[in-house]
This record gives sequence, structure tokens and C-alpha cells, in this order.
Amino acid sequence: MKFTNTHNLPVPLVNAIAKDYKYTENTIGVTSLIKSPQEYRLTKRHYDEMETDVSEGLWRVLGDCIHALLEKNSPEGQAELSMFCEMDGMRVRGRTDLYEKADESVTDWKVTSVYSFLLGDKEDWIWQNNIYGYILRKNGLPVSNLRIYAILRDWKKRDAQKDQNYPQIPFKEKKIELKSDEEVERYIKERLALHLLTESLPDDKLPECTATEKWQRLPTWALKKKGAKRATRVFEKEEYANTAIVSMPEKDAKKYEVEFREGENVKCENYCSAKEFCHQYKRENKK
Repeated sequence: MKFTNTHNLPVPLVNAIAKDYKYTENTIGVTSLIKSPQEYRLTKRHYDEMETDVSEGLWRVLGDCIHALLEKNSPEGQAELSMFCEMDGMRVRGRTDLYEKADESVTDWKVTSVYSFLLGDKEDWIWQNNIYGYILRKNGLPVSNLRIYAILRDWKKRDAQKDQNYPQIPFKEKKIELKSDEEVERYIKERLALHLLTESLPDDKLPECTATEKWQRLPTWALKKKGAKRATRVFEKEEYANTAIVSMPEKDAKKYEVEFREGENVKCENYCSAKEFCHQYKRENKK
């Protein structure tokens, strides 16, 4: 990976961010396992050719700092654990943030946005934590509870005061559904098979990312007051937005307009370092 510093960030930040990742043969990390097979294979295959600016890793530094601070202040014997299990000729490696034997729990710390957290139980989070629990059980440590501790980096006190459904402090706990060993084993085997399938495929034949893997946001039509930035309501179809205006009294309807908002593949546009080598991204972006 080649790192640039186009915004002239200070040296300590650059050194903290510009760290190469080392791939190990026949080993895959839990976070890589749950990634799109196309993204993982392109990243591994073209890693030395990729280029990124260190400014893209600023939030990661914040997350690393918080993890390090919490590890330092965790009760003795409960901090990060790094373990692995063997399956189908591969070593699946996981690193838990916090293991507490008293209540047989695995905790994963997240530094995330309020919006991301409020989306609900992300499938990736559910499987990530269940695989951690599975690996620990295979190494002789009982696990019967899974949870996420989330620090909400963009939390706003004013929004909390106005909305009781908004997080009232910049911290939330989320319990994760515990799946059986049979379910987790089946999921791991399916993911390993998908990743192994991509080894012999050329870039343009890799299985394409799904809408979920692309974090796809569909296009919408926003009903808003003229001159306002925020929408009053958002619709999935243009005719619904137009109908909302037509149904208003004429004096009110004149104050509103319908604004088209394009859809976006959030992961592809903002968080995938492999998009330069992705045939699917180039085709869809061209369209």
C-alpha cells in the first residue's frame, strides 16, 4: 500500500496511520471473512499497487486510541484475546476486545456514528461477534453472551434534548443474538468456500458485490419547503411526493417543492480501497 499526505498532516498522525497489513497464507481474519469476496480478493491481489491518503485513516486512529485506552484500563485477565480455529484447511483468526468469564461474555467496542448505530442490528456485527464467541468456545472458554459497546463520535446534546428516541449520551450498549455452533460453522464454511472460489478467478470474473455489501442507498424524492435544506418527508417514488403537494391547500402547496436525491453505493464510493481495480464499480459508475 502506498500512502500519500496531500493535506500535510503532522508526522505522528502519519506514522500512526501509514502501516502496511501483512497477509498470512492459509489464514483469514474474522473481519476479512465477512467482507465481500470480491473486495477481499481485489485488495489482497493488488495491495502493493493501491494508493490511499493518510487523511482517510483519521477515524481509524481514533478507534485505535480508544481501544488501547480501554485495554489498558480493563480488569486483569479480561482484555483483548487473540485466538484462532481451524476449518477446511484454513485458520480463522479472531481478536476480541473484552472477554469476561464471570458472565461468559464477549464485548466488541465500536467507535461509530449515531446514524450507523441506529440502523439496527447490522448483519456484519452479528456474525463478527458470533464467530468471536465460537472461536473462544473452541479454545475452551465458555461464551453465552455477546454485546457491543458503542461510542458515538458525532453525538449531539441538542438532538438528545429534543428527541427521547435519540441516544441520551454518546454511548450505547447493544446485545447480539447468540447463534448455535452449528449455525456459525455453516456460516464460516460458506464464507470460506466463497473466498477460496475467487483465488483462481480473474478480476473481471469475481462474484459481484450485493446491494447490502455496497451499502446501497436507493434514489429518493424529498418534499421540502422552498429554500430549506432539510426535507419534510422523503419518498421512494416521485409520484408519491407530487401527490403529497397536490393534496395540500393551495396556499401551502406553493411553499413546497420536490427535490430528487440520487442513490449512492456508500461503501464503494467512500470506504473501498479496491474500487480502482473493480470492474463492477467501473461499470456501475460509468452508468
